[in-house]
Amino acid sequence: MLAFMDVIADYTTPPHTTLPHHLYSYLSPHINFLVYQRPMCIGMANAIRWLKTEITHTSHDLKDDEAKSQLIAKIDDYIKERITAAGDIIAVSGAQKIQDGDVIVTYGASSAVENLLLTARTKGRRFRVIVVDSRPASEGRRLIAKLVEAGFSDSEVTYAPITALSFLMRDASKVFLGAEAFFANGTMLSRAGTAMVALSAHSCHVPVIVTCETYKFNERIQLDAVVNNELGVPDALMYKTGVPDAEPVGPQSDQSLSAMEYSAYARDKYSTRPRWNNRSALQSEAAADATAVPGKNPKGAKSAPPAALSQEALALANLNQLCPLSDWRNNPRLRLLNLTQDITPPEFVSVIITEVGLIPTTSIPVVLREYKNQI
Repeated sequence: MLAFMDVIADYTTPPHTTLPHHLYSYLSPHINFLVYQRPMCIGMANAIRWLKTEITHTSHDLKDDEAKSQLIAKIDDYIKERITAAGDIIAVSGAQKIQDGDVIVTYGASSAVENLLLTARTKGRRFRVIVVDSRPASEGRRLIAKLVEAGFSDSEVTYAPITALSFLMRDASKVFLGAEAFFANGTMLSRAGTAMVALSAHSCHVPVIVTCETYKFNERIQLDAVVNNELGVPDALMYKTGVPDAEPVGPQSDQSLSAMEYSAYARDKYSTRPRWNNRSALQSEAAADATAVPGKNPKGAKSAPPAALSQEALALANLNQLCPLSDWRNNPRLRLLNLTQDITPPEFVSVIITEVGLIPTTSIPVVLREYKNQI
């Protein structure tokens, strides 16, 4: 939305046309560029749809400067009311649901859940947090770092893989989850693995509380995560995110593998065949090369690599030995599928915390209808 504010501020209406008519089509290539960078999420689609509606409702009698100022002010109000203020209201409302002695389970890293936990902490609540995480994103590490930085002690924060979920859920008192979208039939769209966490909590009779702004509500109905899903980079399944031994080597670019995990359109050499740096293997090879006598090889030792072989080529050779999936592109019978989202049924969600209050999943159509009437 901030980018659209800059585009509208720099826009000039051509002669023999009007701003509402021309600006609508003028924004289309900019929107296509954003979609090309990343598949359009529900919140982004709703915001763009709202902006187009506001453009069409702009009076043709206004001067360009007045019309642009009016649109920019409306966009700024949308950001403040529907996104920024909504997140603050959700954090305050959700913090009231946390009591002293609670054991809170969350999955991955949600900014809304993070603000909620930190708000409850500032109010003096003493509780434990269990952060469940999974590959390949391993987003929970960022949440753990934020909680520790905010003053949570080691005994108050637990980090565990999703495989330990059934064991940890027995001690949980509440589950807080973030959502990417809610559909009209009450299903929740979120990061892959959320449905598993909600199912485990439902089976253990633990309430599942979801934080979600209303601008992420959508009139569409989705029953599964197979027909419509976002595909992550398949090579992300081959390594552990954040581990130093799995960082790409060679020239760094803005499209490094760690930044491309949720991009559906990989376009550079690091996505077609990522380079890896197994540092322990490289260090051992470097030590062997330093102690080797020129022209002679120890008995039973492998011949030293050619001097012209780059460090990147060495890292790729090491990867081929250490990772059995490194040459998966050469196997016509093998495909890597990295689905980044899943669908959680409405019966697994106890309540949704929004800026308009705490609502059940059955009230989503009502909220959508009320916002539609306001437009």
